Amino acid sequence: MVVLNGGSDPQVLADKDTSALSRALMQRDKLNAVHIMGGVSHTLKPTPSMEANAHEGAVSPDILKVLEGWVRDLGWG
Repeated sequence: MVVLNGGSDPQVLADKDTSALSRALMQRDKLNAVHIMGGVSHTLKPTPSMEANAHEGAVSPDILKVLEGWVRDLGWG
């Protein structure tokens, strides 16, 4: 499982909400990853701040790089 959280997400607070997921995933024996992506919104798009809405445009290229690496680590790519 991979968890991606935008560091500039005002709806799901990265520091607070991903810590519980991270602890739970450490107890599993499969390949898991938790990433807090700086400068990324709730919709996983680039944003200059938590106050700015980032609904337009493409998903952050950094998100795609993380997903590509995770898939490759699983042996699927």
